[in-house]
Amino acid sequence: MRRAALLAILGCLFIGAVTSQQVFAYETTAQQVMTSITVDELSGLIRSMSSDGVTLLRQDLSDSDHPLLEIQYASGRHDGITLYNKQRKVSYGSSGIVTADRTSFSTLVLQTGFSVHVKPLASAINDWNTSMIFGRAYLDNVSDPMLDAWLYLDGGITVDAIKAFVKHFGTVTDEFYSKFVQGK
Repeated sequence: MRRAALLAILGCLFIGAVTSQQVFAYETTAQQVMTSITVDELSGLIRSMSSDGVTLLRQDLSDSDHPLLEIQYASGRHDGITLYNKQRKVSYGSSGIVTADRTSFSTLVLQTGFSVHVKPLASAINDWNTSMIFGRAYLDNVSDPMLDAWLYLDGGITVDAIKAFVKHFGTVTDEFYSKFVQGK
């Protein structure tokens, strides 16, 4: 009887340990620190944000040095994420055989712009940049308003922080659209 009770207790401890490892593994994934990201990793991350109202529309890989992912927010606006600072990562196994060979990028640039009939003044764009911490506004070559935000991964950043960056850009873009396109 004592042996059966001991085995039952050990069984519960083992199941508890497996359960905590699974939970810890999930938390590690969300808190995983990345210093670069591949197109596939970023695409998967964006796909996982559908409950936040962010949808991956398409990948444009025609420029392998600066691939573009087009995303859509719940508001219906489309924005782009361009990857910069291409690097090749090669991982070797203990036998010296290449186990992974992938192209990754260490900089994400979120960008949006709007064609408008009434062009904003440069002073209005400067006022925006003075009052807003996140993102950089400017006028393009035909004086249409543009907004971008850069995220450098070199020093390390978590998956959750990348998601928050993408989500927050949508919020700021809504304000930008309201001010420079709708004139509110």
